[in-house]
Amino acid sequence: VHGGIGGTVSVLWCHAGSFRASHWHRNDSHRLYVLEGEVRYYERAIGALEADLEEVFTAGDMFDTPPQREHLMLFDSPTIMVSMSSRSRTHVEHEADVVRVPRGSWDV
Repeated sequence: VHGGIGGTVSVLWCHAGSFRASHWHRNDSHRLYVLEGEVRYYERAIGALEADLEEVFTAGDMFDTPPQREHLMLFDSPTIMVSMSSRSRTHVEHEADVVRVPRGSWDV
């Protein structure tokens, strides 16, 4: 519980050349704050072939990943982010909520 609101806060260290996500959440959402580095963020409707949202976020930026939207994050440089989730994110709860999308299905 954070300030009376349930959820989870995590720090994510991302290596240059890596990716995160390539999935969607049934119910969960999270807000991401970039501490350092840069993230290329892509979002699309479930099952779509192309991203309908493409953004680059750098240190000091905050963005949301809503439920029921596929999302992918690419890192060209080492990046540190803080993830604030609206729900508990134990491993079991996270796995029950996430639906993975093949990385190769993104044309980015």
